[in-house]
Amino acid sequence: MTGWKKGISAAFMAAAFGVLSCGTAAARTREAVGKVSLVIGAEAGLKEENGEVFVTPDGENAALYTVEDVFVTNEDGEGFRNTNPPEAEITLSVNDDEAYYFSETGSKGFKLRLSERAKSRYDKAEFVRASRENDSSTLVLTIRLLFDEDADTGTAPAPSAAGWSADRPGTACWNEVSGAKYYQLQLVFHGSWIGETRSIYGTSYDFSGDMENPGEYRYLIRSVSRKNNNKSGWQTSDALALKEDGTMEAVAGECAGQWMQAADGVRFWWLRADGTYPAGEWLKEGGRWYHFDEEGYMQTGWITVDGKEYYLDPESGAMYENTVTPDGYFVGPDGARIVDTGEP
Repeated sequence: MTGWKKGISAAFMAAAFGVLSCGTAAARTREAVGKVSLVIGAEAGLKEENGEVFVTPDGENAALYTVEDVFVTNEDGEGFRNTNPPEAEITLSVNDDEAYYFSETGSKGFKLRLSERAKSRYDKAEFVRASRENDSSTLVLTIRLLFDEDADTGTAPAPSAAGWSADRPGTACWNEVSGAKYYQLQLVFHGSWIGETRSIYGTSYDFSGDMENPGEYRYLIRSVSRKNNNKSGWQTSDALALKEDGTMEAVAGECAGQWMQAADGVRFWWLRADGTYPAGEWLKEGGRWYHFDEEGYMQTGWITVDGKEYYLDPESGAMYENTVTPDGYFVGPDGARIVDTGEP
């Protein structure tokens, strides 16, 4: 009986080995996906109570696999912090499980890259762990989004007086920061980021093209140091209200400007907070309208604009409105001269 048992056992093992060999040979016909490259985008941030993480395959073998699911695992409603950055579980699957399989589970098998927008909020996407399922046709990857420390604790000086232009609707402006190479701006509407984060080499930016819905808009701004690329903390601007009729009004914090006297000691011009000046256009300042010639100098007396005549005070340059000019002509509420047609 003992010899018979040994014979059966040997035969069974031989058969099993044959099946295993066939299975191994079949498995070897599949090709490894190789290094997995992903672009990470995100809406999860320091001040948000919740957010999303977006993942896109990248690289030469991106067509071999698909992102099935992305789940933020530590979203507890308390908001994320430097000490509690977002962690996301990403589920990937090969597009053809008979031809390909995932072979890597170590950090060297992954290339994680932040999207341009995510770079303004995070320092990097960090590998945490990875595991394979379903005969290596599925890969579960966990990453951690590390906040850019400079975004909150940077030593670079922050921009001040972040407000909105009084005469250019939808234009953000702020004070220049000494030593700044450029500024990063992000438009915000009811707590949500709108559009891309922009790098601006100047002290103003026109956001009007991004403002589509009525409501209050703000923008975040920080400076980037010319010396070492350190970033200041984010500063939040005052609000700008976009009304139903399409007009805009700064709730507070209009950008300041100042009158400047020309070198001739006679003429005046207006210096905006962003260093520019109006030329060939109207400017409303202190509730009064002023007009500037093509060279940017304040005009006085009678002028003609778009076929209408206006009278500007000889001393202050302010436009006359709904009154009689010193030479006896009537001007309407819009400042334009009222022409007497002689008709009853």
